[in-house]
Amino acid sequence: MPVRGRCAPLLRDLLPQFLTSFNANQLRAEKTKLYYRAGAKLLLATPLSEFPIDRITTSIVAAVRFPHSAYTANNALRTLRRNLGHAVELGYLRTVPKLHLHKESPRKAIFTPAQEAAMLDRLPSLAADVFVICMDTGARPEEVARMKWDDVLWTSNSLRIPEDKTNASAREIGMSARVVETLQRRVRAQAGHKRYDGTPWVFRSSRAKSGHIVGVSKAFREAHISAGLPDDLVLYHAIPSARSSWRRRRT
Repeated sequence: MPVRGRCAPLLRDLLPQFLTSFNANQLRAEKTKLYYRAGAKLLLATPLSEFPIDRITTSIVAAVRFPHSAYTANNALRTLRRNLGHAVELGYLRTVPKLHLHKESPRKAIFTPAQEAAMLDRLPSLAADVFVICMDTGARPEEVARMKWDDVLWTSNSLRIPEDKTNASAREIGMSARVVETLQRRVRAQAGHKRYDGTPWVFRSSRAKSGHIVGVSKAFREAHISAGLPDDLVLYHAIPSARSSWRRRRT
């Protein structure tokens, strides 16, 4: 509901203000900030971005089609809801319209050995290393991307996944033989190179502000298309196989 007497901005103009405010909040986890940045990018690619925010209604939003899955659509919708809530705080709106999330079906597909081999044949070396660790440990791609060498527990043959949003996210995961080989190869590759000197990151990036890679979604998508794999088979389907013998929650 609009506020009489106030000229509401377009969604594309308010989104950057919302992100700036949200990113400055020290109480928000970096993963949450990344989630809403991704949602904002999705919204900017839709006709909604050209709407004044006080003209965005439940029915208009329901007519918008987002790419890929219900998870992607809900990323955009949750971002829109938070953005319109920000507009209420700024005095542009009285209330936020009700936004209906899409039904998310549990992901059941997993990579077969043949599909896994097809991906590894097409992925560049860094992305292939991330993929292997995801396949054999069940760690999420973003967890692998920000892994530090201190998290590699050689003596106990395990990886430490630090706490993220919840206490339950902190855990130790056993390493398969090929995860150990992958990490040992990265150690050898980094040894003696100035650009890796003193870096704490397993997957260092000289371009990212964080110092580590953000992810491998682009490389994964290109390899996925090249291999002709089903559309519903996504990177999160790289789940632990029989190669990974155990996982332990931290207490």
